[in-house]
Amino acid sequence: MEEEEPAPTVVAETEQNEPSQEALPETQENKPENQTQTQEKISEIPETKEQEIHQQESTEPATTMEIEEKKDDIIQQPIVRKNLKELLKVELFLDDNGANDDRLASINFEPTLEIMRTSTHIDVDEVCNIIESTKKKDGPKDADVAISKFTGEGLSENYQKINELVGGISETDLQRLEPEVYLNDTLINFYLKLIELCLISNDRKTKVHIFNTYFMAKMRKLFGDMGSDYSKFDTVYEKMERWTRRLDLLAKDFILIPVNENEHWNMILICYPHRFFSEDDELPLVVYLDSICRMEDTYAKMLYHFFAAEAKAKKKDEAIISKKLNKLSTTDFPYYQPMVPKQSNWTDCGLYLLQYTELFSEDESYILNDTEDVDKTRWFPRGIITDKRDDIKRLIRDLKAYKYEAIQDYLERRERRLKEYAKYKDSYDGFDQKTFDKALKIKYRYNYDSLTPQDIILSKLDFYYFGSLEVEHDDQHI
Repeated sequence: MEEEEPAPTVVAETEQNEPSQEALPETQENKPENQTQTQEKISEIPETKEQEIHQQESTEPATTMEIEEKKDDIIQQPIVRKNLKELLKVELFLDDNGANDDRLASINFEPTLEIMRTSTHIDVDEVCNIIESTKKKDGPKDADVAISKFTGEGLSENYQKINELVGGISETDLQRLEPEVYLNDTLINFYLKLIELCLISNDRKTKVHIFNTYFMAKMRKLFGDMGSDYSKFDTVYEKMERWTRRLDLLAKDFILIPVNENEHWNMILICYPHRFFSEDDELPLVVYLDSICRMEDTYAKMLYHFFAAEAKAKKKDEAIISKKLNKLSTTDFPYYQPMVPKQSNWTDCGLYLLQYTELFSEDESYILNDTEDVDKTRWFPRGIITDKRDDIKRLIRDLKAYKYEAIQDYLERRERRLKEYAKYKDSYDGFDQKTFDKALKIKYRYNYDSLTPQDIILSKLDFYYFGSLEVEHDDQHI
């Protein structure tokens, strides 16, 4: 049976307040006074604008004590829409002397709160704080914004998708955001989806597609099961086709694929896949972004075959595709691996993968401009990685707490950190060209003149990541 991609599980936690003693049947005599008052007031909510205006003329405003009783009563009872409507009325419109009657009549309180789905009670104090803060700003306009946030009206579909992913993040997962702990698939996939849905512009979304961590893991296993035989790659593609069946992958400019190899995270990019079926001589490009070492060409070869099969499946010109694939094979399936900011421990590779993905998805120019130069060490300051664990953890906790400004807050924190770290030159990695040249001439003192540009680039990568040219490379088998 074909393995399916693991799906995030939405976890809903339901709080239940158990009574400390057996509850007595409620009668008019033993019903709590404040509950009776609240139900009376709820029953008095006008259903139309005319009734509301008439009622305002014939009744006195509620006292502060009545308001507090109303809050307490709502805290103790399960949420219903009437409770919500009554609470918002009290908090927003008690002291407006009827000035907001028209607004109140036009507000739609029907959409169910996101929080209703996960809890039988609402944090009234938190809601009141939100509303109070808006009343101090721009009056009715900001109050409407507060209501929209509170009721879930106007929330984007993307935001709701992110909230579903957040529901699948457990406390055990969050512990992996502590220092010196390795990130797992759950956290990686959450942040990759956040990038795709919320952190890049709509224009970029049409150009970029980000796979989750299971895509390459699945392909790698299938290819291994086929004995790593490229003549059988069509069979591999048939089993992978469901990943792209509803996606026009070849219309994208950049495909980002996270990879986990031997408990190390890195990122592979497929740039300009449409070149597989273009009539000119341009070829697609595979780019490796790795924070600890240089990669072998096995992944490049496998992905070139995958996208060639994808182009054939989408009814592109097979003669052109075969010509491009043959040309790639005669050049040993080329790839580009720049020297990007590197990790300084054995556990931050996942954070670097996320940072590479985030920045490249927003703008590819720094990496792809001048691919003859592999020195891309000043892409971002190292310090941003130091803070990324705490920032992601705070973002997840804010989203779990239904703070609808959480993503915007996260972006603002990120920009502040980037500006702060950019002030210090030692915040960036660098490459000592003079020391490298000296080491290269020593190692290849007998055949230095015969080195190819590719030999020099690979030596640069070794020197950058390991501080030495004496690096042993094992063949990578998938």
